[in-house]
Amino acid sequence: MRWKAWVTAVVLVVAGCGHATPTTGAGAAVEVTPTCPTDTENVTRGAVPDGFVTAWVLRCRSEVRDVPDKGKWAVRIEERADTAAPDLIAQLRRPSDPAWNGACSMELVVPPYFVLVDAAGKAIVPDIPRDGCRKPRREAIAAVNALPFHVVSETQVNQVQSQQSIESGCSDARKNTVALSEGRPGSPTPTWPKAVTTIRVCVYDHVTVDSVPVGKLASARTVSGDAAKTLTDALDKAGPAAACTTQASRFAYLMAGGDGPTVELDGCHRMLRQNNTLGQLDDATLALIG
Repeated sequence: MRWKAWVTAVVLVVAGCGHATPTTGAGAAVEVTPTCPTDTENVTRGAVPDGFVTAWVLRCRSEVRDVPDKGKWAVRIEERADTAAPDLIAQLRRPSDPAWNGACSMELVVPPYFVLVDAAGKAIVPDIPRDGCRKPRREAIAAVNALPFHVVSETQVNQVQSQQSIESGCSDARKNTVALSEGRPGSPTPTWPKAVTTIRVCVYDHVTVDSVPVGKLASARTVSGDAAKTLTDALDKAGPAAACTTQASRFAYLMAGGDGPTVELDGCHRMLRQNNTLGQLDDATLALIG
C-alpha cells in the first residue's frame, strides 16, 4: 500500500516544496525542489517530454526497522543519484508493448517511486512503459534500481509494532471476538486439549465502541506453573454464559500453545472458547487473569 500511496502522490512533490505551476499535458515538467511525498493525491504519470535532459534522479522507498526500545517503525528513505541516467531514459522512451492475448502471470509488479530532475530544477514523474500483460516493464525498473543512489534523508513515519508487543508476543490491537461471536452458551469443557504449563495473558483496553470493537494492548504477563494449572482448572469449569448485551471496555486474550480463549474483564464477563461456545466467568476466575 505504501508504494500505491507514493505512486499516486505526485502532486505533493509539487505542493509540498514551494510554489510551482505545472504546464499542461502528460509528463509536463514543473519547477520544484522535489522531495518524497508524505500523503496521497491523484496524479497521472506521463511520458518523458522531448528535449528534457536529466541531471539527477530522486527515488523514494520505505522499509521497516527495529528502533531500540521503541519497537518497529516504517522509515521513509529519500535517495538521490547524480546522473543523466541514459539507460533509464532510453527504457522510459520505449513504447509500451501491444496487449498480449495469451496467459499472463498473476504477480504484482510494483515500480519504485522516482522523479527525473533537470539542471534548471524542473522535475517530472515519468510513466513506465508496459509489457504485453500491462505490467510495468521490468527492464525499466531494473534501470532505475541500477542508478548510483545515495541517501539524502531518512524519516520515521509511523510505528508498526510497539516494543511491548515485540517483547510479549501480544498484538498491539485485537478485536473483541466475544462481542463479535455468534456462538451459543456452552457447558464446561477443557480449554486446551492438553495440559499447559504457561499461559500468556494479553490485556486490551480503550475498546472502540462501534460495530467492530477493537482494543489496544494495555499490558501483558505470563502465568506459569501451579498458577497456570489453577487458572486452567477455573476456565474448564466455567458454565454456560448468561444473556447479556453490555459491551466490555477491557478484555484479555489467553494464549497457550498458540491459541486460547478471549475473556471479557468487565461488562458481561463471558469467555469465548476455541469451539465457539460462550462460558460465564466468576469474579474469582477473573482475579486469576488479572
